[in-house]
Amino acid sequence: KKVKKLQGEVIELKRAAKALHESHDYLENLFNYANAPMIVWDPNGKVTRFNHAFENMTGITADEVIGQKLDVLFPEASRDESIGKIARTLEGEYWESVEIPILHKGGDIRVALWNSANIYSGEGKTLSATIAQGMDITERKRAEEALLESEERYRLLAENVTDIIWIMDMNLRLTYISPSITKMTDYSVEEAMGLTLVVGFTPASIEVARNALAEELAIEKSGEADPFRTRTLELEGFRKDGSKIWTEAKMTFLRDQTGQAAGIFGVSRDISRRKRTEEALRESENLYRSILEAAPDSITITRVKDGRYLQVNEAFCQMSGYSREEALGSTPFDLNLFANPGDRDLFIEILKEEREVNGFEVQYRKRDGTTIDTLLSARPLEYGKEERLVAVVTDVTKLKRTEGALGKRLAYEKMLADISTRAVFVEDIDMCLDECLEIMGKTLNVSRIYVFEHSHESGTVSNTFEWVSDYITPQKEKLQGVPMNLYPWWMEMMKSNKIINFQDIEDIPGEQEKKILRPQNIKSILVVPLFVNNNFYGFIGYDECQYHRKWLDEDVDILKTITQIITKSIETKQGERALRESEEKYRLLVENASDAIFIIQDQKVKFPNPKAIEMGQHIGVDLGRVPFMNYIHPEDRQMVIERHSKRLKGEKVPDTYSFRLMNRDGEELWAELNAVLINWEGKPATLNFLRDITLQQQLEAQIQQIRRLEALGTLAGGIAHDFNNLLMGIQGRTSLMMMNTDFSLVHYEDLKGIEDIVKSGVDLTKQLLGFGRKGKYEAKPTDLSKLVHTSSQMFGRTKKEIKIHAKYQKDIWAAEVDRGQIEQVLLNLYVNAWQAMPGGGELYLQTENVTLDESYTNPYEVKPGRYVKISVTDTGVGMDEATKERIFEPFFTTKEMGRGMGLGLASAYGIIKNHEGILNVNSERGEGTTFSIYLPACEKKIIDEKKPLEGIIRGTETVLLVDDEDIIVDIGKKNLEKLGYKVITARNGKEAVELYKKNQGNIDIVVLDMIMPEMGGGETYDKLMEINPDVKVILSSGYSIEGQASEILKRGCDGFIQKPFRMKQLSSKINEVLEKE
Repeated sequence: KKVKKLQGEVIELKRAAKALHESHDYLENLFNYANAPMIVWDPNGKVTRFNHAFENMTGITADEVIGQKLDVLFPEASRDESIGKIARTLEGEYWESVEIPILHKGGDIRVALWNSANIYSGEGKTLSATIAQGMDITERKRAEEALLESEERYRLLAENVTDIIWIMDMNLRLTYISPSITKMTDYSVEEAMGLTLVVGFTPASIEVARNALAEELAIEKSGEADPFRTRTLELEGFRKDGSKIWTEAKMTFLRDQTGQAAGIFGVSRDISRRKRTEEALRESENLYRSILEAAPDSITITRVKDGRYLQVNEAFCQMSGYSREEALGSTPFDLNLFANPGDRDLFIEILKEEREVNGFEVQYRKRDGTTIDTLLSARPLEYGKEERLVAVVTDVTKLKRTEGALGKRLAYEKMLADISTRAVFVEDIDMCLDECLEIMGKTLNVSRIYVFEHSHESGTVSNTFEWVSDYITPQKEKLQGVPMNLYPWWMEMMKSNKIINFQDIEDIPGEQEKKILRPQNIKSILVVPLFVNNNFYGFIGYDECQYHRKWLDEDVDILKTITQIITKSIETKQGERALRESEEKYRLLVENASDAIFIIQDQKVKFPNPKAIEMGQHIGVDLGRVPFMNYIHPEDRQMVIERHSKRLKGEKVPDTYSFRLMNRDGEELWAELNAVLINWEGKPATLNFLRDITLQQQLEAQIQQIRRLEALGTLAGGIAHDFNNLLMGIQGRTSLMMMNTDFSLVHYEDLKGIEDIVKSGVDLTKQLLGFGRKGKYEAKPTDLSKLVHTSSQMFGRTKKEIKIHAKYQKDIWAAEVDRGQIEQVLLNLYVNAWQAMPGGGELYLQTENVTLDESYTNPYEVKPGRYVKISVTDTGVGMDEATKERIFEPFFTTKEMGRGMGLGLASAYGIIKNHEGILNVNSERGEGTTFSIYLPACEKKIIDEKKPLEGIIRGTETVLLVDDEDIIVDIGKKNLEKLGYKVITARNGKEAVELYKKNQGNIDIVVLDMIMPEMGGGETYDKLMEINPDVKVILSSGYSIEGQASEILKRGCDGFIQKPFRMKQLSSKINEVLEKE
């Protein structure tokens, strides 16, 4: 029993062992072949085993890591963190979806989510191992990272793409739109977000969009919709200014978490140019299709590489019996068109050798099996990258079978084939028409064939193309610019699109028409009008000059067919010519623009026009390599860079502004820039129009200086006038005292000193009046060469250290000037030159006749014409720019205090301006100075100056002295009485007129002040002349002879005297006037 029991236990143990072994094998296989990677490590963190999935994930075999620390499995960057996580499992922690990167044997990093469990022995208190199961999420992680990168790229794309990216909710309200909306439509993002479909799109496009949405929603409801499908629509919308724009919108639904359509995502692209191109292409295709369909012959287009028909016309279908659907995509071989296969081989051989085939005779087999005789002409046609063959086939069966009409019909058909081929391939329309007329004339055997073109502007027609047979006189040269209003019947027929067909021209209703046709020896005529683009273009016609010819219906039909072919060719070429002319016009506009035109992108100049290249060479810019900004003036560079950057970002900056450039020599150039933001080769750039305004800036500165000097001159003239009146009082009283012999003997030196001081004051006021342009006393026709010579001789005698060189114009023109004032200008310039050459030097003087045009005189506000030029050049120290800018300002001087008042050049400037002349200066530091004077030339004869009488001249006549200044009246009266004259005084113009009326018979002469209140000198003079036309009057003024005084002198006034004057001057002037007859 015990044995049996023992045997039973053994059997049970064996069974248990077998079950345990089977369980172990099952678990072993489950571990090894599990889909998820699994790994086991001991309490020391060493790898004890892992399964095949782990080996596949890492590429590591068991013998490489079993017994090794887990460290070897981790990438260096995350090793410490991963070891820390392992350590925590050894302390009893377990993982749930813990992300740990694993290093693949090939260097790649795999990422997995791990779950772990600890295995304990004994009573579950001792850790014997840790097992972890992972899920490889490497590809998911990469996809997530790619998604983030993709989202960033799409965000950048949406913000910077030229297309419009937008999102709408299901109520068709915008929830997002990209900034590119502004570039395309001028609407800001905010404005665009508020737009509705009604405002943004045309009614037709709104209808298209709504229908498309309805269709898509219906598809959604069907439950069979592709969630990723897209829909593309072409929609016509409006820009902000109301103009229309075509866009291509590609759209798809945005979906919520349940997959339901929650919105619409779209990208819209401007296709306006494409639409215009498509429209032009459609018109061109329609044009060629019209030619193709209108042609009486079979015209086909085949693809060379496989011989398949791509296009056939109706004539082909009628000729062959095959429908268009049957023919397209087939080959002539498929349709068994060649009755004799050898014809096809010969045709291909000729085509390869000659590159074209003309009038090749071949028999075609029709669909019903019958054969026809044809003439085949073909030429290759390049269409994109694909070579095609155009073939024209003329059915000549009836001609071949009708012996009498064979030659004629064959010739006609060949003619039409040749003309059709030329019309299709025409490049030079003029050459084409010449060739077509010759073919027609010879084939139809007419005397003359011609084309007349009509000018809508002049209402005339001209014979532009002509062919004549032998022994027929050409008429083309005689028939140019024929006024068609003289031929109303003819023009009515042509414009009504009616044919003129007469066997005898004498049957033509219009008499004027017969008068112009008879001298051309025309007996019969056939004319068809030409209409191009539905507008009357002219007419084409036959003349028969040998006999009276009856034009057959086929003659008319041929001419009408050829007219259609030629018309279509003209229309096509006119469109092409218009496009070329437009392109050429804009090319010439850019290439010949006076402004520099160029594109700036990435700080580099691109696509510069010739003016930009010229300007770049001028400032030394290497446009191809050096950034344009490097040549902007340092003070302006930051401003230009900031505005350029803002413009590229789409921010608002001035369209036009000015800045300075610098060339390699450091010279400043002013430029005016007009720039606009564009997209160039897929990137933002600016289109720039740059104008050199350096000369304009210089002229504006010059004009501003002239205005400033004129304002100062007005002030100086007013001061000088008042000062002269004060000097007049001093001079008058001094003269009285000097005429008192006893007093003058005692105080002669003092009185003489007072007179010298008065003279200095007078010189000062002359300078002020000169600058104020109020010091021109008496202008006389003068020889300026003589004046320069006399003044320079006088100056040279006192300045021996200066060597004077003179060059005088022969036959110098006369100039009407105040000689004393011009002499004063010259002396001021001589003195200025002397002071610029403290150690002595050379002084060059020159006179010459010159003619100035408006471009030179306009900045100085003087008239163009003949001038006498005086040049004064020294070899002195010269001037810098700052000095030159202020040289003509009053009281500006470079001399030390007390050495000058700064009025000399200011006075010279004023005097020359007062003479309507020009005074300018050219100088550089260390290079000397040249002053140039331009005085208007006159036609008057030069007058030699008479030497005035010496000493005081006394008299006994009666003088009416008129002045509003009491001091002038009082002193003048005493001085004149001292000279023996009887004096009547008046303190204004009205009083003077009254006194003269009462004492006309006693008053011998009137001394009349110019500037007085109430009634001035001019009006007073006119009143005196009304009383006595022979009245003798001397004008007196502290200003000059200019203006009103000059006008009074022209009206007959006898003389002028400038205040302040000495007794000797006054007595001399009175004596001079009284002695006049």
